[in-house]
Amino acid sequence: MSLTISGLVYLFSDMFVEGARLLGEEVPCKDIKVKQNKLAVMLVTAALTWLYKNGHVEVSMGKRSKLLGLRKLDTIALRKGSKPSLPSKSLEMIFWNKLKNDDDLFEATSRLIGRKTKVPVAIIINIVKEYLVDEGYFNKKKRMMILTKYVPECERIKETEKNVDEAKELLSSIEGEEPRIYNQIQKDVEAGINNMTEVDDE
Repeated sequence: MSLTISGLVYLFSDMFVEGARLLGEEVPCKDIKVKQNKLAVMLVTAALTWLYKNGHVEVSMGKRSKLLGLRKLDTIALRKGSKPSLPSKSLEMIFWNKLKNDDDLFEATSRLIGRKTKVPVAIIINIVKEYLVDEGYFNKKKRMMILTKYVPECERIKETEKNVDEAKELLSSIEGEEPRIYNQIQKDVEAGINNMTEVDDE
């Protein structure tokens, strides 16, 4: 697999997450959209699954504190393993670099996003898009000085579709063999995203 698993999930997101009727993330080279929240969760899930299955992060069930320690919640406990040999801009590498030696996925997801914002999912998605620009799967064009348009290289993207089954198998392996871990990964990532969502004061 020449691309990272998160890169593949983004390029072929319609094969991994449900579609969106109106607002959503455009699937490259296809006239369809997927739900941004679901995509962001799946991108981090895929990145962590790859790191876990390749020995770069240890994953286990643990507990985290809430309400000043009065309440304990299930969480994915993470222990940093060997450093992966991946491009520095990939989601996998950025996630690994931001990990503490002993961590939990809720905190790690919050740290990955980095700051409170109204659309924290966009930070996760843009990490993957910037990586794909670096790898030559998108060209970046400025629109109206501020907005950036990502133009996909459709022929190049099509050549990578043969690797989608391998990515699906990796995700299916953890979902089938360790369903509690897989479900908790998704819950923690979603909770981390919600934690970094800026809410307007009434």
